Amino acid sequence: MVSINRQSMIIVGLSVVLAGVLAVSLYFYSQWQKEKQRAVNPTQAAQTEARELVSKVSKFMDLPTGEEPTIANIVDPTKLSSQAFFIKAKKGDKVLIYTNAKLAILYDPQANRILNVAPVNIGSASANTAETQPISFVLLNGTTTTGLTKSFEPTLKAKVPSAFVTDTDNAKMKPYEKSLVIDVKGDKSLEAKQLADELGFTLSSMPNGEATPSSDYLIILGEDAK
Repeated sequence: MVSINRQSMIIVGLSVVLAGVLAVSLYFYSQWQKEKQRAVNPTQAAQTEARELVSKVSKFMDLPTGEEPTIANIVDPTKLSSQAFFIKAKKGDKVLIYTNAKLAILYDPQANRILNVAPVNIGSASANTAETQPISFVLLNGTTTTGLTKSFEPTLKAKVPSAFVTDTDNAKMKPYEKSLVIDVKGDKSLEAKQLADELGFTLSSMPNGEATPSSDYLIILGEDAK
């Protein structure tokens, strides 16, 4: 009887361990599938992520209808600490920006809660109207000059005071002779043209070989930005 009970306990213990291993394996397989999708089709992956975020956030509040939000990833919250809207933000948080509804939502996906909600006035990207716009940017250095994105940030914020930079990195394809402004979602063609003119850069579609970021605009700094 003791031997049977012991065998039963061993079997139960092994079952629990195997169940745990299976759960962990399924989680990492799911994450691998998501990363694979991002690599193959970054635009579709971004759209899928946006739908998932909207589904989660909609459980806490009524969201605007008739438009898809722009999703910005918080990469370095220290760069945003001077803005009251981001006072609770940390790395990995998301910002859902509804252009037509003039609404911005700061969401913590780890804790699954909304951190902040603010009305915004998103219109032209020119310096005259940008004071009230939360406009997200990713900056890429398309040259061999170290620190170019960092030195460019003050220029960007002087032109667009409400700009916040969610990430900086080196461009994969370099060098770029001309600096480029890319409307990531492709729904702000007029504003993007005004922004490019304001900065003295070239309006462009997404260059081949560069990853599509989760931001309103991507700026690739070329040799003319030195």
